[in-house]
Amino acid sequence: MAFIRGISIVLLVCSVSYTYVLLGDDEPTADITWPSEYYFKGQIVDVYNGLVQPFRIWYSAEYNRSRMELYDGEINSYYVTSSENERGGVYKILTITTGNLTNVEQCIYMSSDRDTNDFLPDTSDMNNTGSYDFNGRVIHEWKRTMEEDGEYRLEDTLLVYRTEYGVDVPVQFDQKKYGMEEGRLQQHSVTEFYDYKPSVSNDDLEIEDEDECEIVGTDFRSNLKFLHPAISLDVDIAFDGYRNHHNKKYKTKEIELRKAIFHKNWRLVVDHNRKNLGYTLAMNQYADRTDEELQYLTGTRPSRPDSKATHTFHSMEVVDELADQLPEEFDLRLKGVMRPIKQQGDCGSCWAFSSTAAVEGAISYDLGGRDVDLSEQSLVDCAWGYDNFGCMGGSLNDVFRYILDHGIPADVDYGQYKAENGKCHVQNLTSIFKIRGFGKVNRNSINSMKLALNKYGPVTVSVMASPNMKLYSSGIFYDDYCEGGYVNHGVVVVGYGVRDGDLYWVVRNSWGEDWGESGHILMSAQQNNCFLLDDPYYVIV
Repeated sequence: MAFIRGISIVLLVCSVSYTYVLLGDDEPTADITWPSEYYFKGQIVDVYNGLVQPFRIWYSAEYNRSRMELYDGEINSYYVTSSENERGGVYKILTITTGNLTNVEQCIYMSSDRDTNDFLPDTSDMNNTGSYDFNGRVIHEWKRTMEEDGEYRLEDTLLVYRTEYGVDVPVQFDQKKYGMEEGRLQQHSVTEFYDYKPSVSNDDLEIEDEDECEIVGTDFRSNLKFLHPAISLDVDIAFDGYRNHHNKKYKTKEIELRKAIFHKNWRLVVDHNRKNLGYTLAMNQYADRTDEELQYLTGTRPSRPDSKATHTFHSMEVVDELADQLPEEFDLRLKGVMRPIKQQGDCGSCWAFSSTAAVEGAISYDLGGRDVDLSEQSLVDCAWGYDNFGCMGGSLNDVFRYILDHGIPADVDYGQYKAENGKCHVQNLTSIFKIRGFGKVNRNSINSMKLALNKYGPVTVSVMASPNMKLYSSGIFYDDYCEGGYVNHGVVVVGYGVRDGDLYWVVRNSWGEDWGESGHILMSAQQNNCFLLDDPYYVIV
């Protein structure tokens, strides 16, 4: 989390080494007073991936304009406050490569009624902790320490000097983030400011050929590539577009909270995608929620060891014998046996959705493509006697025990899904789909999973839904975060494939078609990623 007025720069940066000498006789400044007009050069260095981000900034309260250049002008942003004579918004000068690899400049405009960007740090709640000598200049040190819900401790240190005109000039802004549970430094960023000038000209802030700038539309996903999470007004514009795109309705008092969470997740997405780890993240419908709030997306509990499957899977000797006969790639979606992706909503019913998808797919696979749409709501309402708890979660083997004993009705017969616990009313239904049994795939065996998919159809599994999984967009997902965690989410494996020599599972989720790759995630088969092979079950129809 950052505390910067106008530009919130939080990158993982090593600090610059200075030699400080405490001046005991120097009187600390009573408060920080930023200049109303300024020019700075600066840079940000990301120590974890070696990224160096040089910038230049201009600001004028008189002109109601500001400007920021990143990477020596490759990204050039102008901010204008709306008035009677001027339209407010951001103008971005970008370098676009044409089809014949020619670089041309393009200007785009996005409207906004936000105030002009002031890029200097927010100094609220900072305390003066001393003065230091640096190259003969008195530097005043200000600090702030805050905690976020007992999870993180934030330590900010700001170094400034005061000019003869009574305004303060920033030298360095140091930000540290500690994980309270791990007791270690998680992020460290330093923003450095150079070449201060106390005035700017109108020419510094004017956009050349402003009237020729292309006005972009309102498509959130398209516009996001033109915006930067290090710039406050860009965050405002992106958040407004996000709200409209996903039709988000907030209470007035929660808007700033949602924007802060959105901003934090946006930085996470940008930082992750920059590392080229094999999969990408995106600002999806869950980007304005914390991990704690998104616990409702999960809800699958580990299977009880005393709850036995009714069907015995092949021994490892048989699996090894059949392994060479299995196809290199296999996808039940291409065989037309999987129904469209569903959305579980604000209910921890993933266990019900993964179970119905497995039964639907097994029936369709066995009958050559018969379309069956079964009722998740009936499981939420009726399976309590089998150690399942509606929207508060369930386990995969227990729900199959319920379906084995009582069957499951079609969605059209039982009634629409409510994303709430309801009253069970299967007693009066006559059209019930039955299964003959269910089996458990050999634990932690890739070939056993492949064989089960080819022979029986979809396989339900329990995985750990990590924070990155909730923002997953595309690519082969492998997350070290799962190490040392636990399973909490029920999904369905519907196939497997190979990309660049890496085996992956095609996994069906219940978070809607807008999430991931049309509602699916490609999960790496390496090292039992996120415990996918711990608890796999298939259905016998």
